[in-house]
Amino acid sequence: PGVGDAAVLAPGGPTDRVLVAHVAGMPDEPLPDARAIRTTMRHNLPGHMVPARIHVHERLPMTSRGKVDRVALETMQGDVARVAG
Repeated sequence: PGVGDAAVLAPGGPTDRVLVAHVAGMPDEPLPDARAIRTTMRHNLPGHMVPARIHVHERLPMTSRGKVDRVALETMQGDVARVAG
């Protein structure tokens, strides 16, 4: 709901890896609600594919080639929904 762009990272090592979603809202719209996004994901994805954390940003960082800058995402914080399980 209200998501314009999204990227999912899996930081951590082989034994402690978790999914972390980074989402950005639509231009000229209010930022999406991280909990609503997670609820939608839980209804549409298998449990193991639902990110443990969802960071909401005004926009995602991009490389000079127009792709999501995944290195920059690893250091970004946003409005976060952390929900276990």
